[in-house]
Amino acid sequence: MKVSLICICTLFICANSYSQPAYVFHEKGEEKFKSENYADAIKDFDQAIKASAQNFDSYLMRGKCFEKLGNIKAAIENYNLAIKYNPNYTDAYFYLALIEANGKDEKSALSDFAMVLKLNPNYLEVYNRRGQMYMLSGKTEAAMKDFTKAIELNTSNPEVYIQMGKMAEKEQKSTAAIEYYSKGIELKPTYANTYYERGALYYSQKKYKEALIDFSSAVSKGFQSEQLLHFRSKCYAILGNENNAYTDLCSLIDVYKSKDANVYIQRALIFRKKNDVIHALKDFSKAIQYDNQNGQIYLERGHLYMLQGKSKIPLAMQDYQKAEELKITDFSMFVNRAKYEFETQKFELARHDFTEAIHINPEADLFYKRSMCNFKLGNKKECCEDIKKAASMGHAEAKKDIGAICK
Repeated sequence: MKVSLICICTLFICANSYSQPAYVFHEKGEEKFKSENYADAIKDFDQAIKASAQNFDSYLMRGKCFEKLGNIKAAIENYNLAIKYNPNYTDAYFYLALIEANGKDEKSALSDFAMVLKLNPNYLEVYNRRGQMYMLSGKTEAAMKDFTKAIELNTSNPEVYIQMGKMAEKEQKSTAAIEYYSKGIELKPTYANTYYERGALYYSQKKYKEALIDFSSAVSKGFQSEQLLHFRSKCYAILGNENNAYTDLCSLIDVYKSKDANVYIQRALIFRKKNDVIHALKDFSKAIQYDNQNGQIYLERGHLYMLQGKSKIPLAMQDYQKAEELKITDFSMFVNRAKYEFETQKFELARHDFTEAIHINPEADLFYKRSMCNFKLGNKKECCEDIKKAASMGHAEAKKDIGAICK
């Protein structure tokens, strides 16, 4: 008797478990979906479908679970089943269109997006997503129409405002672009990308304070980008905050392994201001490794070699020569090189470089030193002309020597 009672109870429990209505299983599945337990959620949706074979909502949710698990084929099958049992099911068309868009099947995606709008012309998310798809395929006019409609429907998707801002920038409508970015930030203050885009626009307008605030806001909200750090380091440097500029530059070099010569140039200049010549030289040399046709780098490194004493002067001369080959003209370069050439008795070269320096800044001492080159070269007339010029400009030694030289 006891055995029979147990069997009856077991049969009752089993029968009861399979006789529950579909919505019970469906609700359990939705809870598991929300907690990202997709595999177990599928089991519940299976039960819901067993209880009601035409349960289109369960097919949709099961499709979403399969999509989350990367089983795109099964997801598509379930979305199509949802449509089969409810031909007016807008959500099923929408999720099917998203898969098609991600799979680069633009024709099918557009067809399914169009079906959604036919059934519900104010289905906001279609305008958000279709607009982005149009942007990726270069159809900016169509994208703008969709984004404009999304804004009319009060979208809170910040990507819509970012794309509208970018299109406004392309049309050189900077004020409108700022307004779009600002609206996106207002609607979703936690979305880092919008701060970055507005900051980049401010940066292009040389509004470095505003750009710095936006770049830092983007970083604080999790945005990570080599380009952002590059922009922000320049903002810091321009605004006189060299310590923070240095931190960003080190991140670019150490974390992002930057191969941008300008990053090393910026850090080298900071080292130079701190009189850290050794590290400045290393960074200038690294910059040359990544851009060996930038004459300015050779010039700056040459100046640093000059600061290291006589043993490094030949290296400075090599860098100055390379800088000149790359069409760099610099007053200090010509003066430094002319003095070294005079000391090493290369008077013709020294005279040439003093002349180049005079063309840039005609100082009295340069005329006097060129007169000495002409004297060594036996050019008495030119020597006298230069020493007279120097004396007329108040050069004390030229005044003393003029009588002896210009007889």
